[in-house]
Amino acid sequence: MDIAIIPRQVSTEMIVDIPFVNSVSTSESGVAGRKLLRDIPLRTFTMTINPDDVKEVIAIILAARGNRWPVALRDWAANYELSDDVQMFEDDLTIKLVKNFTPTTGTRTYKQRVLILDETEIAFSVKVNGTPLAASPGWTITDPGIMTIPGMIGTETITVSGQYLVPCTFVDDMIPVTVHVDDLLAIQNMRLQEIGEAELIALTA
Repeated sequence: MDIAIIPRQVSTEMIVDIPFVNSVSTSESGVAGRKLLRDIPLRTFTMTINPDDVKEVIAIILAARGNRWPVALRDWAANYELSDDVQMFEDDLTIKLVKNFTPTTGTRTYKQRVLILDETEIAFSVKVNGTPLAASPGWTITDPGIMTIPGMIGTETITVSGQYLVPCTFVDDMIPVTVHVDDLLAIQNMRLQEIGEAELIALTA
């Protein structure tokens, strides 16, 4: 997937807002009914770009035409790693990669779609019933984050390990660049908005 990556050293300084879109209606008896209006919490990432990375980020902004095309970043706040995460087969025996978020207490689990793999530091790996499986033709990945393993019948236990990135678009129409002494540049409070699978496909089509 042809997508630019925000420098990792920038992402470590970011602030992450995680919105939950719920509708709450309280009845006369005092019982509050809650309805989930959007299943995916689309996060907003706010960061300050230091002088060492400003020129690279400006190049990314220009190449992305503002918010016309997506970019990717590492989400240090939630997670960016898969560690033997169990994957489920779709009806057509493909696998939509997910990251499983499971608290140590309680039984509820949140599954986040993994749309962009990041193999710059470690290789993505797959196991079938606990046995490592070599890459293509053993398994193949198509964008965004859909895996195919030939010869599966759908009852196998598939686990994956690796790292991934979050697809985003720039929030603001204008990115203010501050010029300091000695021609040093900085960008304050640059905001990126996470996008879901459907929007990522539409923007990269």
